[in-house]
Amino acid sequence: MREPLPVPVYPADEAEADRRLARLGEIVAAAPAVDLSDWCRKPREGDPPQAHACGTVACALGWACLAPEFQALGLRLGNGFGSTAPEFAGLQGFTAGAAFFGISWGEAAGLFSPVSGYVVTDREVFARRLADLMALRRLRRPIPDTCRAE
Repeated sequence: MREPLPVPVYPADEAEADRRLARLGEIVAAAPAVDLSDWCRKPREGDPPQAHACGTVACALGWACLAPEFQALGLRLGNGFGSTAPEFAGLQGFTAGAAFFGISWGEAAGLFSPVSGYVVTDREVFARRLADLMALRRLRRPIPDTCRAE
């Protein structure tokens, strides 16, 4: 008998969303093989040797779905889109990633897509995209009243 799925836990606020995104950056930085063109797959010829050692290649959102701490919050790999795909709260793909990380669909597509202004498939480009998104999120926050000029 299958275990019941965890109840989806949305980010409570911007700070929680930022913590999830920052943790995702750490997960992807430590992942053995990152390929933004696949949610999750078995290694194939041409992949780095570490991919064959661990037996898994995934994109950033795919690695998030494999992280036990994110699975406990309801993010997982399901069988959407006719293949393995991210799922969260009944949502799939970039929509699931957007909801889980508390970002817009456009931000999720820009962060997780294999083509977003340039063709990429590696962790360094993901890290650059994540840093850019985090900087934008900081810029959009209101200035606290204590910092405003009288």
